[in-house]
Parts: sequence; structure tokens; C-alpha cells
Amino acid sequence: MKILNGLKTNLIYKLVAFILAVITYIYVQNELISSGRIFHNKELLKQLDFKVVPIKVALKGEPPPRYQILTGNIKVKPEKVIIVGKKSDLDKISEISTQEIDVRKFTHTQILYVPLKPVENAIVGDKAMVEIEIPVVAVR
Repeated sequence: MKILNGLKTNLIYKLVAFILAVITYIYVQNELISSGRIFHNKELLKQLDFKVVPIKVALKGEPPPRYQILTGNIKVKPEKVIIVGKKSDLDKISEISTQEIDVRKFTHTQILYVPLKPVENAIVGDKAMVEIEIPVVAVR
């Protein structure tokens, strides 16, 4: 009996939440239409496409004497990113670079969060920052 009452109560909460969500949706749609903020340019939407491109790490300078960056072991998370734009613009983009990382004072492995450089005529998907691990070793 407790289970049945629990299910009824749970179902009532879900039904009330659903009704409130529908009312909110209708209200927001009416507000958008009345304010003129609804997106009407469907032709532009038809031209949009997406592409997955690798991320290139941009390093600036050299580490101090007797230290070396193991460039082949640099790790980027995520390794690739989604970009959105017109197909003709996306065809010109093969990679996205990070902002330059100044390595002149690196004497040990660094884990950094670095922004991506803006891309002309395209929008970078969900990642504005990437995690980069730059291995640095002492050289004798």
C-alpha cells in the first residue's frame, strides 16, 4: 500500500511539473514572438554545417638552459573541437590553435587551461578552454 501511495504521489508531482513546463514554454514563445526576437532567417540555417578539427598547441620561446620540452608528448584535452559555420568557410579551416603559451620559465611539467584562438567566420562548439599537459625534463 505504501508503494502504491508513493507512486501516486510521485506521479502527481511529475504531472504538475509537466503542466508547469508546458505553461512556461507557451509563455516564453509568446514573449519571443511579441518582442520580435524569434529567429526568422531559415535560409542561413540551411547553409550552416559543422566540422571536427584538431587543436594545435602554440608554444612561445624555449625553456631555460638544461631543460627541454618533450613536444611529442604534449597532451591536449580535448584533442579535437567542433566548429560551426558556412561550409565554404569551414573548408578553409584545418585546425584551431590555442593562445600562445610562453614556456621560457618552465622547469617542470605543466598542466594549464588555455583558451582557443578565435576563428574567423566560424563558432567554436562547446570548448572555449582546453587542458594542456606540457612535459618538461631536465637535460644533463
